[in-house]
Amino acid sequence: MKQENYKYRIGDEIKSGNFHGIILDTRRNKDGRKSYKYKCLKCGYDQGEKTEISIEKGFGCLCCANRVVVKGINDIPTTDPWMVKFFQGGYEEASKYSRSCGKLITPICPYCGRTVTRQTVNSLYRHNGVSCVCKDGISFPNKVIYFLMEQLLKHNKISHFQREYRIPSHSKWFDMYFEKNQNKYFIEMDGGIGHGDVIKKHQKNKDKNFKFYPVSMFRNDVIKDRITEEMQIPLIRIDCYYSDFSYIKTQILRSDLNYIVNLQDIDWDAVEECSYSNLVKKVCEFKKENPEAFVKDAVSKFHLSAETIRTYWDRGNRLGWCQFDRESEHTRSRHARTYYGQSCPIIMTNTATGAIFSFDSVADFIRKNDQYFSIPLTRKRVQNLFKKNNDSIENYEGYTIQKLRRNCDGVCKSR
Repeated sequence: MKQENYKYRIGDEIKSGNFHGIILDTRRNKDGRKSYKYKCLKCGYDQGEKTEISIEKGFGCLCCANRVVVKGINDIPTTDPWMVKFFQGGYEEASKYSRSCGKLITPICPYCGRTVTRQTVNSLYRHNGVSCVCKDGISFPNKVIYFLMEQLLKHNKISHFQREYRIPSHSKWFDMYFEKNQNKYFIEMDGGIGHGDVIKKHQKNKDKNFKFYPVSMFRNDVIKDRITEEMQIPLIRIDCYYSDFSYIKTQILRSDLNYIVNLQDIDWDAVEECSYSNLVKKVCEFKKENPEAFVKDAVSKFHLSAETIRTYWDRGNRLGWCQFDRESEHTRSRHARTYYGQSCPIIMTNTATGAIFSFDSVADFIRKNDQYFSIPLTRKRVQNLFKKNNDSIENYEGYTIQKLRRNCDGVCKSR
């Protein structure tokens, strides 16, 4: 083929619109049009072929546009490995598709093993998973901020956090609440219409013109802004218009949260991986491994509301992930409160003489402890010391004080 018949020559580097590549060979396609084999300098794909006119118009690489799937470049295991677990054929099936593919598949839930409703590969990517009876019901942006907060607490950058926090005197729920240096903060993950977007609404007249309403007119947001202003608690709003991890991460780093808490040493890969996980499964595994655990124990561990824990355990009981019954749990919890409360006996030992003094309960100890100490212990002081020192107070004015716990059979034992 004579080179002079072609606009571009072998070895030419071409930048035209979305296309940036090197010409590897000149050809004519089946219609007789001039075409070129090329190597894309963006993704490295070197088996593509484009017509001369498509290069002139700046059409991009077939692989970059996900028109062809190339293993190691734009296949799902390479670009989005979290999606592989949803394919019945695993890695081999997932490697046939790119994340924007419109082909229908029958995915499988990786947590309970059920096959779910047929959907496109792109729908699986956009919704960050499948809709299954075992799903935890938490949106992807809220999972991202949840696991970010979990890391911050682990690194002692915050002192406390709770998902879905409601101020007792108000009916509105906030996506996230956390504390740092005795200061309180709220976080709202604002996604899509209603949060940072505008609403398009048809006017009722015949001209079908659009009327635009700014986000400030949304009642919930206005009420939440007013509540936080009245309470003088900062409200951090994070734009989550796109349910994409890279986008959400960028918006978090641009938000006030990055100025309040240092986010430099966050393991973002771990946050992303956990965000694609199922919290129902994790909470139920905790119950399975700790069958005697109460709802409050799971609340402390996972920083979720008590009702959310009960809902997850109910679902896990139906799916066979753990054993839980609301009625029997309520009875067990009430029984435990009777025995684990102020009816717990107190044993006090004189460290010098070895003399032992016993009290029927915390209340009994509080009434009588002024006989032994120059500075009597108040109820609040006793509770704080027991909580801080795992139910044992060492060497207080020459005495060791220990609170005995009762199990559900009423048997006393030290903690």
